[in-house]
Amino acid sequence: MFRIIFASLLTVFAVAELPSEANTWTVEQVCEWVDSPGTEFQDPTGYFKDNVRKHGITGNILMVLEVNDLEEELGVTSGIERKKLMFDLDALENTYTGEAGLDFWENRALNRQLVDYAVPLLVSAPRWAITTIDDFPAYCKPEKDMGEDTNIVFAWIEWLLFPEYYIWINRDTIMCGLPGLIPYCVVAHLLLKIFLIAIGGVAKGVEGMIAIASMIVIYTIVTEISVGLGAYFYSVIIWKVLPGFISDLVFYFAVYIQPICQLFKTGNENSGRK
Repeated sequence: MFRIIFASLLTVFAVAELPSEANTWTVEQVCEWVDSPGTEFQDPTGYFKDNVRKHGITGNILMVLEVNDLEEELGVTSGIERKKLMFDLDALENTYTGEAGLDFWENRALNRQLVDYAVPLLVSAPRWAITTIDDFPAYCKPEKDMGEDTNIVFAWIEWLLFPEYYIWINRDTIMCGLPGLIPYCVVAHLLLKIFLIAIGGVAKGVEGMIAIASMIVIYTIVTEISVGLGAYFYSVIIWKVLPGFISDLVFYFAVYIQPICQLFKTGNENSGRK
């Protein structure tokens, strides 16, 4: 009995030490909050806290959880328990005045499969990558779609030739901010296209520019279809059976190595066509 009372006192003391701004909580502080006496949700077996640690759910992420996240990512299979937890989260939101401002890695913790699917497409299949943006929550995507509030001619030119421009100007909002070398390799692809079209113009005038632009469009669309289908196959089949550490290695390769490799590959192939 004494041991139970002592453990309860420790829990109350730990909860009392939690920062008042819930969006500043660490993963362990989120676990402390789950155990606090004031929460309706109960986690007697510890499965929820295990998933909080597994996915790195900080207070910032906690503030934007939705019902489907509780079931699909955090293992709350009971509808009643999900309602209790959402009630606790609603009450928690009223205790602070800040707004959710997730970074890229927090977004990945919350939308792991979608992020792992979309990121490799940004450099090698930018149009396909842009179509995945609508699947992200509002706090992790640009306010405007590509071509919105733009002359229809320029919108088509942007889609056909320069989708990288949309990714570059929205690099701080797409997926809560693009990491690593991805935005710089994206803009390098954009500049390479502009350079090749300019070379065609110098060599053969408008006819040369149109010829180079046409080759770029055909090549990139064919490439995007093959890369996009491969990424989709990886996401819906292979990704689900890979051990977590292997999918992490694939993801880090896509963030830090693949953009550079793709840039050199595209540059060599386009140079060979000139």
